[in-house]
Amino acid sequence: MLTRSSLPGNPQDRQARYIEAAVNGVLITSIYLPNGNPQPGPKFDYKLAWFERLIEHGAELMKAGVPASCRRLQRRTDRAGHLSNAISR
Repeated sequence: MLTRSSLPGNPQDRQARYIEAAVNGVLITSIYLPNGNPQPGPKFDYKLAWFERLIEHGAELMKAGVPASCRRLQRRTDRAGHLSNAISR
């Protein structure tokens, strides 16, 4: 069951970088990390603020004792130049 489709802390943030769902009593999350390039600049500032929101949300889940697992979605390019998505820990 989908429990959240965005990272809390900034209701104006419409980038699809965080999703979580409850599966058999465990909260499963997937994140797509902001690149933040170039730095300094607004993209880097967004990255730092996004990480702070992620840390705060994770701390709230830990404080509440919620069993959770988080995976990171990465975009990769293979030798032929095709983009693919990969899940990493």
